[in-house]
Amino acid sequence: MLVKFLFLISFLVSAAAWSVSSQLSYEFRDSINQPINKNGVNNWFSVDVQSKKPQKRNDGYFEAGARYFYTADMFMYSAPEVYFIRENSTNRLIFGRKIIDWNKYEQFWGLNHINAQRSYDLLDDKPEGPIGIFYEQTLWNRLKTSLFLSYVYIPQLNPSIKVKDGKITSPSDSVVYPSKLEPVEGGPINPIVYDLNQPKWSDVVFQKSLGFNLAYDYNNFSLSTYALYKPENKLRINARGSLNGLNSYDEAEVIAQPFVNYHGVYGLLTGYQNSFTSNFLGVEIIDANTELDNIFKSIDPLKVEPQQRPEKKDVFDIRPSYVAQTYLHYTTIIPRDTYSISLNYIRLLSNESVQKDSFFQEASHFIDAVGIGGNLSFTDHFSTLVKWYYDFKRQDNIVKTEIGWNSKSYGLVLGLEVLSAPDSESYWSNFRTNDSVYSKFSIVF
Repeated sequence: MLVKFLFLISFLVSAAAWSVSSQLSYEFRDSINQPINKNGVNNWFSVDVQSKKPQKRNDGYFEAGARYFYTADMFMYSAPEVYFIRENSTNRLIFGRKIIDWNKYEQFWGLNHINAQRSYDLLDDKPEGPIGIFYEQTLWNRLKTSLFLSYVYIPQLNPSIKVKDGKITSPSDSVVYPSKLEPVEGGPINPIVYDLNQPKWSDVVFQKSLGFNLAYDYNNFSLSTYALYKPENKLRINARGSLNGLNSYDEAEVIAQPFVNYHGVYGLLTGYQNSFTSNFLGVEIIDANTELDNIFKSIDPLKVEPQQRPEKKDVFDIRPSYVAQTYLHYTTIIPRDTYSISLNYIRLLSNESVQKDSFFQEASHFIDAVGIGGNLSFTDHFSTLVKWYYDFKRQDNIVKTEIGWNSKSYGLVLGLEVLSAPDSESYWSNFRTNDSVYSKFSIVF
């Protein structure tokens, strides 16, 4: 444990030597009630580093961090953006990992269809961009084309899990653990012994992605359309196994097999901006069954083959659902010098095929919901943040609020998260007893 903590300190010192803003924090979180999936971890150290935003036409930027759970001896890592940029008056070329900003709703609602999420905590909405080559060109000062191409894939790493002695554990409060299974008639089997069939890193990392965005601005109006074919940001997990002695109900051996699944993301976005607000209305389709390999091969010099979905071979087999989802979304942003407010609406237009969340698949987060986000700076040192979500379909009610104080060298944050999810089929029902208070003390280098 001491060695890993010293690693965090040395990382901070190295970052400071490169004139990078760095921060070492101690965080504590306490549950107000009894969580359904209690992880037993309520304090940790974290380190975050960030360089200055690119100031020149040939410049670089990086932002990274880690969280160390010393009582569980586990890490979480995050690198939202790490890239190098070259540009002139009409063209921009970026190499590395960068957040794609082609839609305006994904981050607020905590979705990860285009960008991955840091997911340190249940309501952590910090995005992490894909890695690749990004090219942008502006024509006639109104039309901008963007292209994204990659052969490298970094899956969303958090919330991290590990398998030890046949049990799945995680330091995160946002993991839904596998429930008791009923593979044959006669009732559930208990205990279940799990094993993780870890794929080779090369089978995961070398994946192809392709995307484009076409945006047109005219006075205060904007219109854009985009499409991406890429791996889903989270690895899918298939569970398979056989009874340990078909006539015995004492134990079942289950193998969890992570694998890469491709999906297509297609969107249309309209916008109107004036001196008071920025307004956006859009539609987005996410299809987990998209197959464009034959089209991709015609422009794919490396001929990278995607992973195949696991075949069903065993006595029982649990598989994630592969569905297409269509979202209608609306956002109004009111930016000011001392405060910012966002008004949001989202509606799932397609049939809700993925319902209750589980370890093997993630349910639709929101069906028909409104949300408000805001932050206010009282002074140069005091600020507050509030987020509220309400789903009319499921009656989910979620509130997150923070108040913070900071100086040049120190910072303190106090926060509260409260969830209500009466519908047992809701994504949030697994976390409805995760109400918590938390604090964070930081030293800035």
